[in-house]
Amino acid sequence: FRLLMIKLCLNKWFLNIILLMIMINSLILIFETDPSLYYISRTSNYFFTAIFILECMIKIIAFGFYEGNYTYLHSNSNKIDFLIVLTSII
Repeated sequence: FRLLMIKLCLNKWFLNIILLMIMINSLILIFETDPSLYYISRTSNYFFTAIFILECMIKIIAFGFYEGNYTYLHSNSNKIDFLIVLTSII
């Protein structure tokens, strides 16, 4: 199972899909300023939070969490990612 997660994380499509989700999420955040589109923004927020939690979990399963050179929290971008996911959950 872990080898499958590693292959998934190293796949170029996985990264591209996550980057696309980040861009779409950022665009939808603009809708929060318009009261008539607030429901769409709020609903999509749950969807994107679930996607980013799933991404985080896949990477943690694949590479480990803290100990070692190539673990999830070894990368600065993943540290930021984890902080954002944790904040979204809270």
